[in-house]
Amino acid sequence: MKGFETFGERAKYLMRVSGVKIEDISLIIRKSQPAISSYLTGRTYPSEDFFLAIEQLIPNANFNWLIKGKGEPFLEGSAVLTTDKEVKLRDEIEDLKNTQAQLLKAVSALSSIVPSQVAKEQPRSFKMGVHVSGLRIHDLIEKYTMACTPLAVETARA
Repeated sequence: MKGFETFGERAKYLMRVSGVKIEDISLIIRKSQPAISSYLTGRTYPSEDFFLAIEQLIPNANFNWLIKGKGEPFLEGSAVLTTDKEVKLRDEIEDLKNTQAQLLKAVSALSSIVPSQVAKEQPRSFKMGVHVSGLRIHDLIEKYTMACTPLAVETARA
């Protein structure tokens, strides 16, 4: 498989398509996440525990491919649980979760600036979690601010 020249690139690919995170490996082998990252970047060569964790978390991984780059990423006859489209969707979902977290932090910061009445009247979408695509965080914050402006004016008059 082309495009995976190093051990780290191959390991990251297997982890990504299988949904395995650095934290998962770290918990199993009881090494720090930076230590696992150093394996994936090629700074250090992984311990035997790392390979045992991969075997446990990704049982259909082809270790010949992982270590030497020969063959295919997954063992013959094993069903690959995810397709490239599923991997892209998983990555997009992760990006949306990160965006949502950033938005919630921004809403929290805005709530501390505007009167407490406005904080109680947050748009429902922010309470339930933002489900938007294609909008920049700045645009969403601007929309939130504009939605709260009539409430702020009302509160100031009272």
